[in-house]
Amino acid sequence: MADVTTVVYAVLAALAYSLMFFAKHHFKPDKPESFDKAKLGATLIIGAIIGIVFCIGNVPITAEAIGTQLISYGFIIMFVETCLKIGYRIIAPRL
Repeated sequence: MADVTTVVYAVLAALAYSLMFFAKHHFKPDKPESFDKAKLGATLIIGAIIGIVFCIGNVPITAEAIGTQLISYGFIIMFVETCLKIGYRIIAPRL
């Protein structure tokens, strides 16, 4: 059961991350952005992959560490997503 919980926590962290940054960009007074389902889907997929990797690595989930783990998952999701975007922006013009 802990394996599924790890994936769920990672996906919840990805969802929270997505909603937070959507709100940040949507409520900009000068240039608001509209909701992008593709961005949300990509972030949730990255979160699920990170959760699966943590499952395979047997990263334990403890009641006292859930908040810390959600923050950690959020950071890892942000880091991986940003690295993928940078890599895409470097590679895309050369394709």
